[in-house]
Amino acid sequence: MNLDTAALFLLSALWTVSADRAIGVVGGTVTLPCHMRRDLLEAGHHSKYPTTSIHWKRYNRTVIRVTPGGITYTVQSAISRAAVPQSALQSGVFSLQLKNVREEDAGIYQGTAHYGDSKQVCTVTLRTMKVSQSQSGLLPENGAVNLTCDVIDPRRSVNSYRWSRGGASVFPSDRISKAGPTLYIRRLTQADRGKWTCEVDGGRASLTLRVLSISGPPQISLYSAVGSQVELPCNVTEVPTEWPLTVQWSKAAGSVRGDNQVLTLRHVTPEDAATYRCDITYRSQLMTRRITLKVIQVFPSGPTFAKEGSSLALSCNVTGAAEEGERYEWTGPLNSTRHQNVRKGAVLNLPAVYREDSGIWVCSVYGKNGILGKAEHWLYVHAAQSAEFGSLSSWQTYVVFLLCLLLILGLLLIAGISIQNRRRRLSHLAILASLPGLPASHLKTIDVDD
Repeated sequence: MNLDTAALFLLSALWTVSADRAIGVVGGTVTLPCHMRRDLLEAGHHSKYPTTSIHWKRYNRTVIRVTPGGITYTVQSAISRAAVPQSALQSGVFSLQLKNVREEDAGIYQGTAHYGDSKQVCTVTLRTMKVSQSQSGLLPENGAVNLTCDVIDPRRSVNSYRWSRGGASVFPSDRISKAGPTLYIRRLTQADRGKWTCEVDGGRASLTLRVLSISGPPQISLYSAVGSQVELPCNVTEVPTEWPLTVQWSKAAGSVRGDNQVLTLRHVTPEDAATYRCDITYRSQLMTRRITLKVIQVFPSGPTFAKEGSSLALSCNVTGAAEEGERYEWTGPLNSTRHQNVRKGAVLNLPAVYREDSGIWVCSVYGKNGILGKAEHWLYVHAAQSAEFGSLSSWQTYVVFLLCLLLILGLLLIAGISIQNRRRRLSHLAILASLPGLPASHLKTIDVDD
């Protein structure tokens, strides 16, 4: 070894890199940076025995050691988590990499590298941080939660915390307040779902907030035709698994049978028109939705069986409070050539109906954002000569027809029985007349008795 090399070796033995700092997010990966000075690295490469060894300690206790032969020794708590990337050693980088960072990993680390005759020591302070919430798991809408930025720094305390959401800073409001490392959020909404981030000295830790609520706006209106089936939805945004969920339905008249998130009315009547309330309880927090059901019904001015040429008016009625901007449109059956055009208004006046007007007439109810619901009305138009049936409704006509048919069948049955009995008596008389010695007066008596 020449004098210059010896001088470098003595200097390198005393050389220690100034303390550095690193922040590791709990559950993530962090790198504690250390690298050999260029002149020391070059001197090491020109050493007589240019081997490399690395030794990392935490509070003077070994974390990981790499021998000149490339064998790695790791402390039990850091197995599969601590590593010194081999690919960068020849470049003088002997940084320590920690995976799946834990809170207890915080501390002062010292790394020592030997490159041939060169030696370098560096010290790195590792801080760990995470964001925790006061109530874990899925949180109910209208509830509250506290988010805390937990930072473990072995050298000094942290006084400055910056909160952000979606890249935008979070400022105090009537729902959000800050005190030290804690962020207080009240009256949770669906808008609060997502990632909340705490930043400390360039280090960032995040937490994804999950909020359970009832899908859609807190109050909606549904339209359904009389006789149809309707489903009143009260679905939550996701299926909870941590806590039970209870559902209860009610309306002004009292409670409604049903404990599912969808209330099904199978045959709607005008009496079903009402405002229904759905109450969902989750983690002792009540969430409510109100659904107003409006029932559409068509009232004709005349019978379902209308006489050809007669006038008819169809009135479209919605049971329940009318909404602003509600409008009505009528369309006739496909086979109607005279009334196929759309007619506007709740009442449709037909001055004269004809056979081709038979079929389905549809009343559609529209709102600001499109169609709200529709109801159908069947119309039957018969020829003018059958006017005697014009005053009867469809079911009355069928009943009269059925009674007449039963009467004719009854008369035919009675006539058949009478003819059969007459033939039987005549055959009996013929047999008796053939008997010898039987007086005619007796035959007459037998005929009367039969």
